[in-house]
Amino acid sequence: KTNCSINWKLLIFQSVVISKLLYGLETLIASEAALHKLDTFQMKGLRKILGIPPTFIDRTQTDESVRQKIKTEYEIEVKPLTVVLKERRLKLLGHVIRAEAEDPLKEVTFNRDTMEIKSIGWKRVGRPKTHWIHTVMKDAWNEIQEAIKNCSIEEKISYIKIIVPTQLVANDKVLNTGILK
Repeated sequence: KTNCSINWKLLIFQSVVISKLLYGLETLIASEAALHKLDTFQMKGLRKILGIPPTFIDRTQTDESVRQKIKTEYEIEVKPLTVVLKERRLKLLGHVIRAEAEDPLKEVTFNRDTMEIKSIGWKRVGRPKTHWIHTVMKDAWNEIQEAIKNCSIEEKISYIKIIVPTQLVANDKVLNTGILK
């Protein structure tokens, strides 16, 4: 209810509210329900700014149609927060993998010489805990497989040389992963 333009409100929402909300969440392993709540919060805010009623009132205004409207009318691309969070996790993983061996993040995540994931210690009784590194490595592996799905064998090998740390390529651990099929 201010005199600001909708474009300005969308920019402030994206740059201030969403950045505050997501700060530090790339290190959190959240449940699917919690991630859904993040996307719901984002859509409620966008709908409030645009004056669009929720889908239980108007079924024609889906989340995707709201994002498309923002993209076409205001030239702002709005990704779901779960997608943004996944991208940030993969980016953090890349920083950890490329870090120097003495970097504290790398020291607590990987073994120094082998680049294998550090074991967490003794196993507790009950359901195994979900660890950040296992979840993000699985996401990264799925992204790699999706990216090279339709590539030739030579292109796959060149991608592997770029993506996989040189310690793993040197030890021929990549060849047994099934990525070259």
